[in-house]
Amino acid sequence: MTRTRVGALAVALLLGLAGAGPVARAAVPKPQVFIVVKRASLPGLVKGIEPNDLLTAAERAVDRAEALYLKAMEAWEAEMERALEQGEEPGPMPTLQLDEAVKLAREALAKGGEGWTHADAARYLLGWALSETERGAEGARAWEELVGKTPKSPYAAEAHLRLGERAFRLGRAAQAAGHYEAATGAAEPSVAAFATYMLGWSRYQAGDRPSAIAAFRRVVVHPMAGDAASTWGHLRQDAVASLGVILAEADWDGDDRMDADAGPARVLRLFPGDGPGDRDVLRAWLQVLRKESAPDAERAEAALRERGLMP
Repeated sequence: MTRTRVGALAVALLLGLAGAGPVARAAVPKPQVFIVVKRASLPGLVKGIEPNDLLTAAERAVDRAEALYLKAMEAWEAEMERALEQGEEPGPMPTLQLDEAVKLAREALAKGGEGWTHADAARYLLGWALSETERGAEGARAWEELVGKTPKSPYAAEAHLRLGERAFRLGRAAQAAGHYEAATGAAEPSVAAFATYMLGWSRYQAGDRPSAIAAFRRVVVHPMAGDAASTWGHLRQDAVASLGVILAEADWDGDDRMDADAGPARVLRLFPGDGPGDRDVLRAWLQVLRKESAPDAERAEAALRERGLMP
């Protein structure tokens, strides 16, 4: 069976740095994440078996809905331009209509029962369709059933990724981290890369700076040969920048006081300059300190020069 894949990842990350003193945490907004999912057909389904046929029909219903949505969007965009030219209000934006796909996927699951071979595929499609139509809580339940009942499914990592996204958006950082961690071992490189990157953000939002650093470091040091150049490579720069922000913070334990070991010594203990990506991270750290006009900036420069890590 050809599995559903995350076909492309476009990550826009804006780092806003607050200069409120050495103890203040940098104001780092959550990254805006857009994931394009390309569903594949299911050639491995045996025809003539009712739940299989229902799942195939659900996939075709999605294809039809997407085709109608694209046409409706083209017409709406043309109407919007005309309305704006004439000073009128454009009509409501079209929405993706997936009720038929949801109904068929649910029927397939009901007919197939717990022993049905393709229940995981049906649950993934059901979760996706519900989430795409503003029924995120229902979609999450479908994905939770998928990872709970078929944890070794080829769809499980992507379901964890989706559940992590939802938890992160809802401010449930610890829960998001658990799902992202589960997705880091995905066979699909783009899923593994993005899950590892977002694991860093989730740990950061949960207040666990050391674990956030460890996750972002995994992105920075990942081999960039072959396919990794397009999957891990485009996240590496953001991971380096994120590490620079965290390392520049003086309060890692959240008590609103400078940590006893804060400063260049702590940073150079973690990134001594001789490991993969260390120098890039140290440059990002120094850039943050300079931008914040932090008192540690001069000491950081001196420490780097002493180690021969900058001119």
